[in-house]
Amino acid sequence: MIYLYIGKNTIKLVCLTKTLLGQYNLSFFEKKHSVALLEDGQIQNIDLVASAVKEAITGAAPTEIKDRDIYLILPQESFSFARYSVPADIQESAIVPFIKDKARASLPFELDSSLYDFMVLRMQTESAVQFFALKNEHFDLFGQVFTLLGLNLTAVVPETAGYFKLFEKTLKKDKKEQVIFATYDDGAPFAFVYDSLGLVSEERIELGEDIKKSLKKQADEMKEKAMKPDRLILSGEESKTVRQDLFTKDVGVWTNPLEKIVTNFYQEYLKLLVSPEKSVLPFLTFDVCLGGFILATENPNFSLLGKNGRKVKKMSASKPMSLPSMSISKRDVFMFVTSFIVSFLIIYFGPKVLSSFTNTSRESKPITLAPTAGPKESEPTVAPTPNFKKEELKIKILNGSGTVGKATEVKDILKEAGYVDILTGNADNFDYTVTEIQIKKDKKAAFELLKNDLKKNISLKTPTILDEDDAADVILIIGTDFE
Repeated sequence: MIYLYIGKNTIKLVCLTKTLLGQYNLSFFEKKHSVALLEDGQIQNIDLVASAVKEAITGAAPTEIKDRDIYLILPQESFSFARYSVPADIQESAIVPFIKDKARASLPFELDSSLYDFMVLRMQTESAVQFFALKNEHFDLFGQVFTLLGLNLTAVVPETAGYFKLFEKTLKKDKKEQVIFATYDDGAPFAFVYDSLGLVSEERIELGEDIKKSLKKQADEMKEKAMKPDRLILSGEESKTVRQDLFTKDVGVWTNPLEKIVTNFYQEYLKLLVSPEKSVLPFLTFDVCLGGFILATENPNFSLLGKNGRKVKKMSASKPMSLPSMSISKRDVFMFVTSFIVSFLIIYFGPKVLSSFTNTSRESKPITLAPTAGPKESEPTVAPTPNFKKEELKIKILNGSGTVGKATEVKDILKEAGYVDILTGNADNFDYTVTEIQIKKDKKAAFELLKNDLKKNISLKTPTILDEDDAADVILIIGTDFE
């Protein structure tokens, strides 16, 4: 999985791919661009962002990136945020309707025109909802970037949710703590305010060159609002140069370096983030990516792409496109064993059977057949015999129906039928009413195979010719007629 953060002018990437031996191929990349990639969390130039993402993937080290799945982490400014207190007596079944009603009343846009998700965080005495929404029109721009690059968007999450995961394990369950999380580096340091139930405010607090002075001012303002901070979590590469006791004294808030927190509380994750080449992730630089990795592991259902089913029907999103599966199915084993047995019988018994047949033919008298009158019947049309196997076909399934997850559903049907190399994604639009199929000339025999294997779901129309330069042998664009 590629954990990718796109900031105002920053790209951060961490790729963690599990190998067959249980190890991880680790790669990372970070760059601060001289021009803005995002303005207020939104894309202004698709080509510019696509170029920056491509540079990150091709320039990552020490291991070449082959993964195509993107776990996208965006700045808090990309999202609308709300926090709601959960009534103590509310039933579990009523939480989702309760949150939707709250969101519809507080969002500055229609809930049905956005991607959204939420987390319910609980203490012994109270609970709160962290709600995030991203307008469809803004998400579509990010979707176009990854479509241009042939990448698969599997999740979209806010940076603030990732930062929270970096210190959540240190929070007390019986006391609500007020926490400042600050990133201290040589760029543009900033901070967010949290408590034990998550993000308190979506405001990004820009810190000046004198970070101690800026943080002391923030702490004093919180005290005036009866929100005296209990802790300051300090991240960023510059945090390594800080003396904890002196920093605490100057700021007036007990300072807790993130380096110590991660080392002491998240050691199991650090062990995963060491490549076979023994390259260690500089996690203070890639804190947002590490937070995203922990979030994906501990809260796998949280994603604004709506894997948990909370999304609205008109979302411009689909389930993630998967890489080709190289696993061997039971059907593959059966076909291999059957072929082996048939080959053995032919080799061992073939000559004897042929000899017996020849001798019998020589002793038999010839039989003369009398001609019969009547019209000559037309011979049945024989489908061309494929010169390839199903598992060799490269198939791309594109969702043009507007039904989220339809491409993955079709992929599962084809995998059951014996196809292996299948990619999924979105079509250029969701207005396809008729399913279309494109096939390369040298793979035209694939049409009859697919037509037969999908006959319960669709009656495929005559295919069009697919360009020979395309990476796929077959492109299937799913329309609303696919059952």
